[in-house]
Amino acid sequence: MEKKKEIIHQQEIPAKVTQGVNQVTIEFSEEIPKSAVREQVESCKANTCTCCSPEFKEKVDGFEMIEKNNSVDVKIKGSISVDKVKENLISCAPKLKDKKK
Repeated sequence: MEKKKEIIHQQEIPAKVTQGVNQVTIEFSEEIPKSAVREQVESCKANTCTCCSPEFKEKVDGFEMIEKNNSVDVKIKGSISVDKVKENLISCAPKLKDKKK
């Protein structure tokens, strides 16, 4: 089992972020509960989150959650870069890390 982690501004994030065509995928580690990711994605979709900057929201066309056996991926669609997603992840990560299994 591969541990998914990124180090962003000296913070360890339990996820792997990759660039695709017109989208960025976040592969969350199993240690982050699916319910916590689902709650965060719903908040971002509804524009009620505090982690997405106005500039980030302008570039996002949508979010898609893909549930796996023990983890979840989130695809953020739009003209967005891995770097911008990582910056936003830093804002969201404390909330997700607090809900670790």
